[in-house]
Amino acid sequence: MMEVIRIFRRIDFLVSVVLIIQKVILLPFISDVRVFLIRQV
Repeated sequence: MMEVIRIFRRIDFLVSVVLIIQKVILLPFISDVRVFLIRQV
């Protein structure tokens, strides 16, 4: 039973890391797109 809990914790940790990486990668990209759109107007 402890093994299952450990695996779930690891999966949860990986998911949170992936979410953080997505935010770090996507936020600059989104701000770039916003600047690009503002310049187009």
